[in-house]
Amino acid sequence: STQSLMYVSNNGNVGIGTSSPSQKLDIVGNINLSGYLYQGGATLLSNPGALNTFVGINSGNLTTSGTANTGEGYHSLLNLTSGGYNAGVGYYALSGDTTGADNTAMGNSALFSNTTGNYNVGYGYATMNNSTTGSYNTAVGSAAGYNASLNLTNLTNCTFLGYSANASADNLTNCMALGNGAQTTASNQVVIGNTSVTQTLLNGNVGIGTITPTSALSIQGTGAVNPFNIASSSGASMLSV
Repeated sequence: STQSLMYVSNNGNVGIGTSSPSQKLDIVGNINLSGYLYQGGATLLSNPGALNTFVGINSGNLTTSGTANTGEGYHSLLNLTSGGYNAGVGYYALSGDTTGADNTAMGNSALFSNTTGNYNVGYGYATMNNSTTGSYNTAVGSAAGYNASLNLTNLTNCTFLGYSANASADNLTNCMALGNGAQTTASNQVVIGNTSVTQTLLNGNVGIGTITPTSALSIQGTGAVNPFNIASSSGASMLSV
């Protein structure tokens, strides 16, 4: 006896493994694909280079020599040339990356402009959207690490946590902004909260210049420098201890 393996219905639908195809091509069973999958002439699923996986319209670069990259979403990792070990999930996530490596972006336009920066993490809409060459940064929250009036292209070792937490200057190093709208202004600086915050509450003992505070506030200076100073609005010292 013979068995039909492919069916063509009266409406032109083709079925493989099914005698009642509901679409133009209806397959019941596994598919072994050695090429790429296209939609409307644009790549939808591809795995060029070594250990790369790209899912989404024009996700990934079909000529990349990069290794172990994952892109999921429209134009994610679109311009990748030789960067490796990147993960971009979302519309235009890591779209500009060319040689940058070990970056993780999740969200619409997360790390959108990054080209050669490495070891950045962006979670949320437009996180570090204008960063191009900065490295070792972490941004979590919608628009974190993004300043609408200033292109923050080259920050290093900075952390932004909260909606629109950002910096007021480019080329900063080791900066941190924590909270909604918090903005760091200099390298080696930590800012907690925005300018509308009226209270900052800390539990436990607080140490300044010491890692073993014994009181609610312990201040320890170094050398002959007075550790505590109260100044007037003009900057004149009023009390120094």
